[in-house]
Amino acid sequence: MTRPVLVAIVMVAVIGIGATLWINAIRTPAPGGDFFAVPQEYPLNGGQELQPRWNASEEATYAPAN
Repeated sequence: MTRPVLVAIVMVAVIGIGATLWINAIRTPAPGGDFFAVPQEYPLNGGQELQPRWNASEEATYAPAN
């Protein structure tokens, strides 16, 4: 290969590495934040009410005998 081709390949590589490092530096999250933190409070309002699929007579029929 000729010298200008090698210089062009090295320049493209250096620019690519520099751009990658610059983009990763911008996208770094702020320190102290926990990405996988579990919320301590869960919203319990606005949901659908749970209703059993059986009525009182079926419940008595299928209950285990003690």
